[in-house]
Amino acid sequence: MKLTLLLTFLVVVAFGKSFSQESNLTFNFRNANIREVIKAVEQSTDYVFIYKDDLFDYSKKYSLNIENKNIYDVLEQICAETGVAYDIRDHQVILREREAPPQQSTQPQERKVSGVVLDSNGEPIPGVNVRVVGTTTGTITDAKGNFSINVPVGTRMLQFSFIGMATKDVDITGKNMLNVVLEESSVSLNEIVAVGYGIQRKRDVSGAISSIKTEDVKAGVVTNTAQILRGRAAGVYVRQNSSEPGGGISIRIRGTSSISSNNEPLYVVDGFPTELGKDINPGDIESIEILKDAAATAIYGARGANGVILITTKQGKNGIFNVNYSYDQSFKTLYNPFDLKNAQDIMQFNIRQAKENGTYDTNPPYTEEELKYKGKGTDWLALTTRTAITKNHQLSITGGEDKLKMAIIAGYLNDEGILQNTSFDRFTGRINMKYKLNDRVNFGANIYMARSDKNYQNMGTRSTVDNVIYNILLLSPMSVPKGGDVFGNPGRVPQILKQLYEPDIENIGNDYYSSIFGEADILKNLTGKVQFTYSNSNSKNQQYYPKTTNTGKSVDGLASIDNYKGDKYQLDALLTFHKKIAKIHDVRVMVGSTYSEQTGEGNGMTASGFATDEFSFNNIGAGKNIQSIYSNKWKTTKNSFFARTEYVLDDKYIVNLSIRADGASNFGKGNKWGYFPAISTAWQIGDENWMEFSKPLFSSIKLRASYGITGNDGIGTYLSMAKFGTGSVYLGGNGVQKGMYKINPANADLKWEQTAQLDLGTDFTMLKNRIQVNFDYYKKTTSDLLNPILIPISTQGFSSVMGNNGKIENKGFELFIKTTNISSSHFSWNTTLNLSKNKNKVLELNNDKPHYESIMPQGWYNQEEYSILQQGYPLSTIYGYVFDGIIQKGETYAPQPKSVPGDPKFKDINGDGLITADDRTVIGDGNPDIVIGLGNTITYHDLDFSFFFDSNLGNQLFNVTKLVLEDANRTRNTFDRWTQENPSNEIPRNGYQKNDGVQYGSYVNSRFVEDASFVRLTNIALGYTIPFDKISPHYKLARKVRVAIGAENLFTITKYTGFNPEVSTNGGSATTQGLDYNSYPFYRTYYVSAKLTF
Repeated sequence: MKLTLLLTFLVVVAFGKSFSQESNLTFNFRNANIREVIKAVEQSTDYVFIYKDDLFDYSKKYSLNIENKNIYDVLEQICAETGVAYDIRDHQVILREREAPPQQSTQPQERKVSGVVLDSNGEPIPGVNVRVVGTTTGTITDAKGNFSINVPVGTRMLQFSFIGMATKDVDITGKNMLNVVLEESSVSLNEIVAVGYGIQRKRDVSGAISSIKTEDVKAGVVTNTAQILRGRAAGVYVRQNSSEPGGGISIRIRGTSSISSNNEPLYVVDGFPTELGKDINPGDIESIEILKDAAATAIYGARGANGVILITTKQGKNGIFNVNYSYDQSFKTLYNPFDLKNAQDIMQFNIRQAKENGTYDTNPPYTEEELKYKGKGTDWLALTTRTAITKNHQLSITGGEDKLKMAIIAGYLNDEGILQNTSFDRFTGRINMKYKLNDRVNFGANIYMARSDKNYQNMGTRSTVDNVIYNILLLSPMSVPKGGDVFGNPGRVPQILKQLYEPDIENIGNDYYSSIFGEADILKNLTGKVQFTYSNSNSKNQQYYPKTTNTGKSVDGLASIDNYKGDKYQLDALLTFHKKIAKIHDVRVMVGSTYSEQTGEGNGMTASGFATDEFSFNNIGAGKNIQSIYSNKWKTTKNSFFARTEYVLDDKYIVNLSIRADGASNFGKGNKWGYFPAISTAWQIGDENWMEFSKPLFSSIKLRASYGITGNDGIGTYLSMAKFGTGSVYLGGNGVQKGMYKINPANADLKWEQTAQLDLGTDFTMLKNRIQVNFDYYKKTTSDLLNPILIPISTQGFSSVMGNNGKIENKGFELFIKTTNISSSHFSWNTTLNLSKNKNKVLELNNDKPHYESIMPQGWYNQEEYSILQQGYPLSTIYGYVFDGIIQKGETYAPQPKSVPGDPKFKDINGDGLITADDRTVIGDGNPDIVIGLGNTITYHDLDFSFFFDSNLGNQLFNVTKLVLEDANRTRNTFDRWTQENPSNEIPRNGYQKNDGVQYGSYVNSRFVEDASFVRLTNIALGYTIPFDKISPHYKLARKVRVAIGAENLFTITKYTGFNPEVSTNGGSATTQGLDYNSYPFYRTYYVSAKLTF
């Protein structure tokens, strides 16, 4: 805390000062080429020079004598000698061709050509060189991207060039007004990328970092940050756990590293760590950087073990004012993979069973009149789903001038669920502002707010209570919505419609944060920054089950309300020293401190026994019975100190060192501090003189290596201390008192998880930067796992205590390839490929004692173990029996002596001659081996076409939905159920319920564990940008309008027979991925969109 206050004091003091940022410079060049001149200036100042390679004649020598001059005089002298011009933007010096003086035209006439130059986002580009091809006649665009040039009559081509953009030649024959769009060049090694607490040139990055520019992402109707990341960053696995509106999404960077702690990455939005990261409005985002190796993440210490996602939101730009409005509307249609029986199938099946049982003649299942019915009955899945509409509005106003830059962004999302009575609404607003007090001092603020309202249906694992899909899929097509059956016989109204439409279930969330910051150039080479952030999160979950539903019927209505409120305060202070020494040494040192305090409080109540359903949950006090009531409050504090040194030698050899010390209140006494160091190196080997032979093929080659330690503190509060709960205690007679009892044993030795990671990588570009390749191999080992440790129950009366035990390993590789296949003035084609492979393994845990997870699909089933956690296996290992067919007539299978023909047969894995629990083995893995993303973008004139595939390979799902549908004879494949006349080898004579006579094995077997690998066309889109300059040169209302049509999830290639092969009923659980139990229905999406830029 003392260091934080010291750094804050230094920056605040700097706000009152305004001394020279640059001291005067002295150089004496003799026969130096321009590269040597520029390099000397860069090493003596904080400026970076950017220019096109063909701007200079590098064989020409210069002799310059510069004595005690400021940077501006130095630049003027250099440009006068070399015949070029310069612009300064922040600390970048952009060198360009000097506008030529008017030429004496030999042509009898000239004509005027005007226009505007825009980037791919429709934003104007100032400083673009506009030149008549083959001459020195030229000009540059102004601050609004406009230009005007007189060209000789007969001129055909103008050339537009700008650093970082692909040069473009435009045919001006017969045109006086142009609207030119410049695309970013394939690769820019001088591109700036965000790193922890700062920025770096992409060329100097020595860690494993993936960058995504949102303007490059064509992902359809995007409703959250995770959809932008999906398949677009190697090593990042995005899993849509549920397809419901606002449904859960899990993100894993380089595998799962913890059992009981958090596995989600840390999100840092504009410098502020927040839990809101993946729910940020995608329309707010300018760029995303994913920090993956320890060298990149160790600066975040105890929160960096799962990777870090840096989100930079949109800011105002100097001299540019834009108003953008976009609207997307999508239509979601049901994807139904189930071949369910209709009424005719049910009748045929029951008649066949009656004949096989010998009861058809004496007790037929249907009367002669009923047999005349030829309809298909009720399609309950179609009745309870709909074509859902999603509407997404985005409005942004951005602009600025030298003193003040601002961005105002608002968004509204209305997302209907494909299942009736489900929806998600969200409103977001953001204001980003930066004010330049003087040349040394800047202030700024970032404000964000969001309100969401989610109406949902329970999708839990207790089928008859809280899984509406279970009830929909199992409801017979012989029933009709008004009650009775298809024959007109009277009967009860099916409860599913009441269960779906009548419960009142919603979750309302309000999130807010605001940051204020100040930056100052304290000394020539020293800058400081202080940032204070406050965030607040409120949520209210409200449910009411009326007396007409199964849940509310038995208790005369059931209501519950749960409230949560969280507050967080954080103060960050940074000092950064940057100096270039003796022309070849570039040194940057950053030190900082963070202090944060977080509090949370919750309360809730559940009541039943309501005289009327009219109040819903709005008058919970009207309930006769208070079933539960609670309140709680917690607080955590964290204090951190960190430092990083970046050293670049001769622009080729790079070394980064970092260290962070984190202190947290939620760990045991004596273990509250953790220390997280990292080192990384990089070598621009392609710049070595002896590598000149590679130049025709390779444009650049960089080798990287890193090693570091990160931590994980996501275990909740007070687990190192003894905790007490309250409960009712009967003391005899009529007296019941509230008492306290111990609910958590103390563990003063509780400490941080630590993840050590090695990364070896290479980055190279080929064929004049048309091909970009990044490759990484990594090995992560997490030790001191936070998880329950088994203890003798006699010690404290508990069987386990939260402690540190075990190791997990993740290792694999990542490959990213980006290619510019075709690039011309009218046609371009770009491709990106991401491929990553991760292998997860538990190395040590609980002295090799296994831990199991169980499931009971419905009360008719036994509770069975289906997942094992044990050293030597991956996390989320599916564990059960190996199905080996059906016992046939006349067959004797010794390991199952009591089985009869038609019973399922299981393999005797241990060879002891009897099927027991010891014959269970690994039958699946819930995590994919390989994750792939493949995207293509093609443009032709004003048309653009894109498509994106993503794929998971090598994972399995325990398809419990298939199990319960087969056992209930709801699917057509049960026509192949084993009978005396139909000796099937797939579906047993009965099923796997308690009363089905299965004496060996269980329903947890390999027949219901399916390959969930898939390849999916995630998005395909066709867009057209309306060229208003061609329609009418005088049209001023809108600068740009883009319209598009597209589809999402158009097709999926998979062997999986459920709704969605990537679903996870258990959400982001580390140990129980690979379970699908009546998940939310999956869908295809068709959409239209429009974006207007004014």
